[in-house]
Amino acid sequence: MAKKGKKSYFGIIAVIALLIFAVFLYKELKPEPSAGSTVLYFNAETDLPSEISLGLLNVTKGMKGPEQLVAGDKYEIVFTVISNELSDTDYIMDIYSKIYKETKEFTLEPAKSRTFTLTVEPTDRWVIDHEESDMRKDEIDIPDDAWLGTVALVPDKDNQFDVRYLPLSHDLSGFGENTYQTDMTLDEIKYRPFTKTYTDTVETKDQKTVTTIEVTLQVKSNRLIVDYDSVSKVYIPINDVFLIKLQKKGVQGNIDKATKLERYQGLSFSYQVK
Repeated sequence: MAKKGKKSYFGIIAVIALLIFAVFLYKELKPEPSAGSTVLYFNAETDLPSEISLGLLNVTKGMKGPEQLVAGDKYEIVFTVISNELSDTDYIMDIYSKIYKETKEFTLEPAKSRTFTLTVEPTDRWVIDHEESDMRKDEIDIPDDAWLGTVALVPDKDNQFDVRYLPLSHDLSGFGENTYQTDMTLDEIKYRPFTKTYTDTVETKDQKTVTTIEVTLQVKSNRLIVDYDSVSKVYIPINDVFLIKLQKKGVQGNIDKATKLERYQGLSFSYQVK
């Protein structure tokens, strides 16, 4: 009887061990549930981009060049997000461009979708590229016969000013449209300095430059002091990429270890404004 009881005890231990091993194998070998996914694509009715593929990937076709937008015209950008995730998913979407910026947050249930329509209206074809500034001071001896005349500012070919001493009520039409008659004699300027601001715009197909020059005249010790302070803002045509960047909320800034780039789903197209 003792031997039989001992065999039963070892049999129970063996069954328990087999059960533990079976549970371990199940956990190790059972198939993982397939991960969910999110689909993002441009709709067929979108104005931009003008050419899209309606295949499974819904990616932009090979474009001949950037989209050509006209300043003052309106365009609709239509795209859809479909959630094939396994549970409710919170998203954050950032839209980057020089003509439209916005951040949206929304939630989608599994197998649900949401379509977005953005209206963009570029108001100008120019974006500032850089600024240039210049400051200088000139000191000019005053001739004895100049005190009874007035002072005029005459721009040269580089839009810098020459100072002319002119008789009272002198006709300035021959000097150009940007000539400024101070209507003050040097004796008056001696007691009340004169300041004038001059703005000039030069525009070509590829660049626009707006220059503002402030000129101040004052008299000290029988010398005319001329202070020039100019700022030029240089603009270039808008040539940019419109980017729609979609991420699951809480995982923004996810960096791929291999490429060192941020992981996100996105739609984009290049454009110019004319």
